[in-house]
Amino acid sequence: SWSVLGGTFAASFLSMGLVTSLGLFLGPLKDGLGLSWWQATFSLSLLAATSTSFSLFSPILYNALGCRICILMGCATSSLALMAASMAPGRASLYTAFALVGLGFNLSQLCVNASLLEYFEHYRLFALTFGGTGTALGSCVYPFLAHAMLDGLGWRATLLSEAGVISLV
Repeated sequence: SWSVLGGTFAASFLSMGLVTSLGLFLGPLKDGLGLSWWQATFSLSLLAATSTSFSLFSPILYNALGCRICILMGCATSSLALMAASMAPGRASLYTAFALVGLGFNLSQLCVNASLLEYFEHYRLFALTFGGTGTALGSCVYPFLAHAMLDGLGWRATLLSEAGVISLV
């Protein structure tokens, strides 16, 4: 069960760190696709909205399909949607891609938390807190990595590399 804790820490570090660093993409998205500030911001708002609203349905999938299938579906959806976002020719495809990223992250994050609740009875509070620490550290460290990649690779290649990272989770 302690390996589950390590895995959930890593998954929270990578997935939530990526989500919280997507604000760095606003300027490059605006310039690269010729969007206004509100249009670029709206793409990230869609990610947050779909991630939050899908919380109503992801437990149904979790109960029907199980943890492993759901986390694979969530990571695959997020990874493929980030790839699609990196190739987005315009606003509509970018909006669709970021909405799907939110759905995938919601499903995978649900599985991370549910696995901790399943495997830990006596140390449940510690396990949930440790998983939350992965989210916090990812939120602090990942923006520095994303900024360095944006400067070196550009926004499209950075989104592709982040899709690769998520596919490994």
